[in-house]
Amino acid sequence: MTAGPATGVVRSRHRAVLGPLLAGAVILLAGEMYLRISGYTPRWGTIYHTFRSTRLYLPAINGGLPGFRTNPAYRQEFQDVEFAQEKGDAFRIIATGGSATHGWRLPDRASQNFLARLVALLGKEHHGINFEGINAGGCTLGSFREQILSRELLRLKPDLFIVMTGNNETLE
Repeated sequence: MTAGPATGVVRSRHRAVLGPLLAGAVILLAGEMYLRISGYTPRWGTIYHTFRSTRLYLPAINGGLPGFRTNPAYRQEFQDVEFAQEKGDAFRIIATGGSATHGWRLPDRASQNFLARLVALLGKEHHGINFEGINAGGCTLGSFREQILSRELLRLKPDLFIVMTGNNETLE
């Protein structure tokens, strides 16, 4: 059985489209490999991309006790939060993720983000347990930077660590 003229036209159209796409992908891949082999460092200088410092939270005094506060360099992308260094008897919940975690575009993001609501609901349902929520959600934060940030957040000894990820992957 021989292919008709329509089949040949479709195949030639596919070749006409796929050829340049494949050539472009090979050129980009070769360029990326050359940059990696030559040791090129992006102008931001580290793997932190938009991170201007390696620490999201800096030591601070909160209510006369040692604690942490959001690094001023990050206060545009992250909520400005303060919390005690030691969690004491609190059940500490830390959440990281993108703008959905952060509460971006909410009228009162500090009290209306999902972690604040979760802490309030848990407090109502489980009397006698002190729940503490630390919102480490940042605008346009994707899994690459969440992974880096998670190392710092895990040092804060959370009882529950929530990672909401997946919606900013094309940005990283």
